[in-house]
Amino acid sequence: MRDERLAQHFSAVADATSAAATGFIKMSKTLERKHSERICRNGEVNKTRSRMPEAADIVEVLKKRLAFLSGGVDKNGCTLLCVPAPCDDFMLQDFRETLVYLRGLMDEDDDGKVTVVLQGDSTWGKKLECVKATLQEVLGSRLNAILVHHPHKSWDARSSFREKHASLLKNVTQPKLFKLVSPLQLTPEFGGTLQYDHLDWLSRQLAVEKYVKEVQLLVKHTDGALSACRSQQSSARSPRIPLEIGPTMVEVIARTIQSGQRLLDSLQVDVEFGFKSHCGRRMAKERASAYHKVKTALDTVLELQQSFQEEWAKELEALKSTRLLEGFFAEVDTLIDWTTNEQNSLRQSQNYFDLERANATAMEIFARYSKLRQWSASLCKDLPSEADSICAAMNRLDLACEGLTSQFTGRSREGLSPTLEHELQQFLELVNTTESRLRASCDEPITSTAQVEKLLTELQETEMTIDSQLQSLLDTFYSHGENTEGEACWLAREQVVHVKGQLATRKQALIQAGQFLCCEENALQLVTWLDKLSVRLQPKFGQDGYELTAAEHSRLDELARGTYHYGLRLLDDAVRLRKQVCAVTTPSNRVADALFDAWMNYVAISKSLRNPQRAGGTLDVPGVRASIS
Repeated sequence: MRDERLAQHFSAVADATSAAATGFIKMSKTLERKHSERICRNGEVNKTRSRMPEAADIVEVLKKRLAFLSGGVDKNGCTLLCVPAPCDDFMLQDFRETLVYLRGLMDEDDDGKVTVVLQGDSTWGKKLECVKATLQEVLGSRLNAILVHHPHKSWDARSSFREKHASLLKNVTQPKLFKLVSPLQLTPEFGGTLQYDHLDWLSRQLAVEKYVKEVQLLVKHTDGALSACRSQQSSARSPRIPLEIGPTMVEVIARTIQSGQRLLDSLQVDVEFGFKSHCGRRMAKERASAYHKVKTALDTVLELQQSFQEEWAKELEALKSTRLLEGFFAEVDTLIDWTTNEQNSLRQSQNYFDLERANATAMEIFARYSKLRQWSASLCKDLPSEADSICAAMNRLDLACEGLTSQFTGRSREGLSPTLEHELQQFLELVNTTESRLRASCDEPITSTAQVEKLLTELQETEMTIDSQLQSLLDTFYSHGENTEGEACWLAREQVVHVKGQLATRKQALIQAGQFLCCEENALQLVTWLDKLSVRLQPKFGQDGYELTAAEHSRLDELARGTYHYGLRLLDDAVRLRKQVCAVTTPSNRVADALFDAWMNYVAISKSLRNPQRAGGTLDVPGVRASIS
């Protein structure tokens, strides 16, 4: 029954902690690491207690209750260590282990003297002398006296001697024991009234030690997870760790905090009850010490929760960046190998159809190259420390692509006369210059529809010039007796197709820019129109002495209101079109501010001219400008 009661009590206190530890140990098997233990606050959580065993190591021995600290003290203030009558399976080694454990508990709290109250039962026999010697050996200089209790004797037997530790041995009856120790400080088996629950004490010790040990384990494994993440960044050969280990660790930390809080609450109740009852100063102090241990461990986990989440997020971001770099470099190497293989194949082939197939492949290479170029720019912005290595990789890719391009150019010019080669060179330079101008024009700001019309006209003229130059080149080849379907002319046509695609893309971008610029310019015209309405609204005292009637005033108000709302719709369209092409919306917002100011100016003038009784009857004044976003 005693064992069942112990198991139930301990299970109620530490069940959640055990579940958390079991799941965490399974998860931690994925970590191959070497770690150093974190030193926790006050040095109490990670302190290695080599001077004493833990309660879990000798739990079966402690269950026997061979000796215990009841919490009482004698009249001199010395701690009482009680040794009850021996049980049936008493063993001297078990008694020694119990004393060593209890001595360690006393050393944690104070260094005062200890008075031993030993039940002098006749069942001790010859073991009594061995017990006395063990007490003197384990307690050493802390031993104050050994009181051998003989409750059923009426004579006062006194037999004292001094051992090497100056301990005093006394055989005492019940009255004599009460003279040395108050009945309030003795348990019922020694004739006192002090209540002591050994199973409650043992379950508390087990729960506290188990929680502190699991906090130690949690601290070490969180350090190990971070170390594994760092090592994976620095070495490609390090074992891969699952990225979900971070959220799992956070969940384990949260469960550990919950179980620690429940254990702390139970100890808080015990401490309060201990001070209100006659449990003795020593027991209250011991419970307060257990509370302090759990509180320190819980504070450590709370600090760990915040620090781990921050550090894991930082390390995980660095790890993701490392993997992005690995993927980028792998893609660059793949594209370089592909380009080099195509260049070698083209060098060895003499077939026109091989050249056409290689051109199709080159278009695919160019598409992947464009994506890599954008990716490299993004990586250089996000990882400035890796910009040099990223640029070096792109330079290697540029060299490979230039080699493939030169191979195409060399194949197309084989067997041409100097005149035709010169014509072809000039045409290709024209195409390359056009491409360069198109790329440069993408960065030029466009601020008006007139500029859009001018650029569209220039693009149309450029396209016509390229077509005419291509036709002139073909005519020159034909006049010199060259095949206009040969490799040189085929290369020229492919270049024209490519540059026309870029021209079409640029035209589409200009058309979209013209749409939102047209909306903004129309809105600006409405601002001018509102200003003119404001001037028209004001009375004029000229030769005719003309002044607005009420009907004309209302008609102007309606016209101004419609003008303002139409301008807002235009600006909404402008913002939507700008967002479609990823352009900034600041110009549209500036126009919206100007429109709002013109509208408010008109409202102010209109209200000042109206009869005060009818000031708010015709025109609604908005409190703020409608949001343009």
